[in-house]
Amino acid sequence: MSVLRIAAAEAIARLDSFERIIDARSESEFADDHLPGAVNWPVLTDAERARIGTAYKQVSPFDARKQGAVLV
Repeated sequence: MSVLRIAAAEAIARLDSFERIIDARSESEFADDHLPGAVNWPVLTDAERARIGTAYKQVSPFDARKQGAVLV
């Protein structure tokens, strides 16, 4: 299965043509805003996202990516 990447404006124009729209952002990001009909399958929880984001800023992007890779 391949992943189709398109611009947001094109996605909105084509909403009815998609079988399913999966939003992989955290629960709170999804709750703030999402495409109509999208389902939320978060890669990281809000707590995990906060922890990885803190590591990114305070330790290093490389270390944060390593920690994030373990979670997914």
